[in-house]
Amino acid sequence: MFEEVYDILDKAIALDESEAFVFVMDAESKELVVDLNTRLQLGRDGVDSLDADLGEYADFTIVKRSELGLQTDHIDFKVTGDYWASWKVLVSGEYFEILVDQQRFDELVNDLGFAREHVGLNAESLSILTKKLLPKYQNYVRLKLGI
Repeated sequence: MFEEVYDILDKAIALDESEAFVFVMDAESKELVVDLNTRLQLGRDGVDSLDADLGEYADFTIVKRSELGLQTDHIDFKVTGDYWASWKVLVSGEYFEILVDQQRFDELVNDLGFAREHVGLNAESLSILTKKLLPKYQNYVRLKLGI
């Protein structure tokens, strides 16, 4: 009996956090990161990763967006959907990075003066992500420990 316990403890000591992070940041988790950043933060709330308001559209833009059936109550960086569709998540052993269409990002940040923090998760999104990742992490530990 103690042999089994020692075996599990040895496996627990050998757990690799970087490997665990890559394991939990699967395709579903990456998609969630993008959805949280685009649909929730930008689309629903109109805020960046620091919860700063992105502002409102000019009257002319509101008219044009209304004609296209797009939301008009706050800036969301979604016109054709191409910018949002360009978002991908790159995972390393210790972190993830959200990659976007660099040309559009540069235009928004450098030419139009929006904060670079429009790409990134705010506290609410991080909390949602954490709740989704915890069961995956638990599964990873169970798998590695053989329990």
